[in-house]
Amino acid sequence: MNDNSRSTQALDRTFDALSSLHRRRVLLLLSDACPEVGDAPSLAELAPDHTDYRRYVTTMVHKHLPKLAEYDYVDWDSDEEVVRRGPCYGEVAVMLELLVDNRERLPGAFS
Repeated sequence: MNDNSRSTQALDRTFDALSSLHRRRVLLLLSDACPEVGDAPSLAELAPDHTDYRRYVTTMVHKHLPKLAEYDYVDWDSDEEVVRRGPCYGEVAVMLELLVDNRERLPGAFS
C-alpha cells in the first residue's frame, strides 16, 4: 500500500468517525477545546442532558465507542466506563479543530 492510499484511508476514517453526532461529541469532549471535562470522562459525563440514559449507553457501548476504538481515536475502558484519547487521536484532532474554529459557518448542530 502506498502513502497516498494510507492517507486516503486515514481521511476516510476521520470523516466516518465525525459523521455521527454521538461520536463528534465524544471526540470534542476529549479535545483541548473542552477543558471542563477531565482527561478520562465517564460514560455518564459524555451523555447529553436530554437523553434516555439506558438507550444512550447501549448505543455508545455497542456502536459508537467500538468504532472510535477500532480507529484508535479513543481507548474505551469498559470496566471503569471511561474514555481516553487513543494513539491515533491526533488524526481526528486536526479536523475537530477546523470544525470548532468554523462552528458558526457550519450547517446544523455540531455537537
